Formats: sequence, structure tokens, C-alpha cells
Amino acid sequence: DGFEYSQLGSNTSPNYFLRLEWLKRQYLPHLTFDFRPQPFEQLKKVLDTAGREDEAKKIAIKKLDYQRAANWLRCDPALVDMLQASIHPPSNIILRTALSLAIATRKKRRKLYLFSHPYSRLKWLGTFLFGTMTGYGYRPFRCVFISLAAIFVGATVFSYAYAIGNIVPRDTSVLATHWAEALSKNSGDPYKHFLLSAPDYPAFDPVAFAVDSFVPLVDLGQESKWSLNMSKTGTVDTTFRWFGWFYIMSGWILTALFGASITGIVRR
Repeated sequence: DGFEYSQLGSNTSPNYFLRLEWLKRQYLPHLTFDFRPQPFEQLKKVLDTAGREDEAKKIAIKKLDYQRAANWLRCDPALVDMLQASIHPPSNIILRTALSLAIATRKKRRKLYLFSHPYSRLKWLGTFLFGTMTGYGYRPFRCVFISLAAIFVGATVFSYAYAIGNIVPRDTSVLATHWAEALSKNSGDPYKHFLLSAPDYPAFDPVAFAVDSFVPLVDLGQESKWSLNMSKTGTVDTTFRWFGWFYIMSGWILTALFGASITGIVRR
């Protein structure tokens, strides 16, 4: 910590994995509960200057990973004590016994510690999601791949919901007339009769509906015409509703993170 240099030696490889192993050789507490970011920042600066931007970004991401882990450790004194004891074990047997008892006592109270710093835990969770989804702003296009996976899952779930009658027309007048008539004719498979009685109504498309629900400000004409059935109260129906709400909220969060990462607002 505190060591400064302007460049790597001519015989020194700038390879990310080799440089990371080099950083890992520093004093262990400076990588855990007493994390020091300076060695990572110094290496990132040197790699940036040398034109190794990709390696520099990876080092910046790894620094924030370590920082997040350190924030979690600081909320758990029992873990910190165990790490300190493993690094600097007392030479005196009485002190070792006393330390062991103190650690054992703290272990018993760990459940209390887990809930004693709610703000820190929530902050850690937010940082974890931000790091996973956008690489702390250095890898914004991770959001695109996560979104594609989410849309695939959403399309699969909504396709199943449609198959068991859990997707209904959103238009109240159509719902009260054509849909009610379709249910009375064939409650087991009302969609077939509904599409015959209302041929001008857009057919349901699970992929378009998933995109419409997940991506804000995108209108493919599905979410405005179809919705999850809110009148049913069964366990499966309630599960679909909760999934739908979580799915929409996730789309807003991921889109906001992507936009903020692209513009550099949240890059650290």
C-alpha cells in the first residue's frame, strides 16, 4: 500500500491474471477486512497509460469486488476476529484461550450481527447486483445479455400462463363480451373461440409480450392488449402475478443501470 511507479518493466507481462496474482501477494488484511484500494488503482493507472485499457478495466472491477467483500466482512465482527487470529495468533496460551472464547461468543451472536447493519447489508446487495449486471459500469453490455436471458424466461413463463388460461384481454369491453362468451362456450380452451368471435383483436405473442413487459418505453402492442388474469386467486395464479410484477420491476432496474453505465453516471 502506497507504492507508486510509472510503468511496468520491459520484461514484465501486463497480463491480467499475472498482475492479479501479483496484487494478491500483499498483506492479507489489506485484501480483506482492512482493504486498501491504492495498489489496484496504481496498477490501473499504469495499464491505462500503457494503452492496456481492457486489463485496466478488469483490475478496476476486481478492486471493487474486493471492496464489496470487505464491506460485508466489516459487518461481521466474528469473521474479522477469526481472520485476525489466523494471521497473528497470540503466543501466550492464556491469550489464545481468551481469544478463542471471545470468537466462540461472537459466533453464537452472528445471527444478530447479520441484522444489526441493515443499511450496510442493503448497500452490499445493491453493489453486488450493480457489479454483476454492469461490471460496476465498466461492462454495461452485460445488461443486454442478461436482458435476453430474462426475455427468454419471461416468454416461456407467459407462454405457459397463456396455455392454462392465465392471460386475458386487457380491453374491458372485449373482456365483458367476446371473452365472456368464449368462456361460456368452452371454458377449457376459450382462446380458440375468442379469436373466431373477435378476429380483429391482436393474437397473443409470448415473446412480444415478454419484450413489451420487460423493456420500458417499448410498445409492441401486446401489453396494451393482454394482461395476466388479476381476478383468479389460486396459488398458481398468484405466483404468476408476483412473477409479472417482479419481471416488470427488474426490467426498469436493468434498463436504468444500462443507461447510467453507458453515460458513465454510475461508473466508479
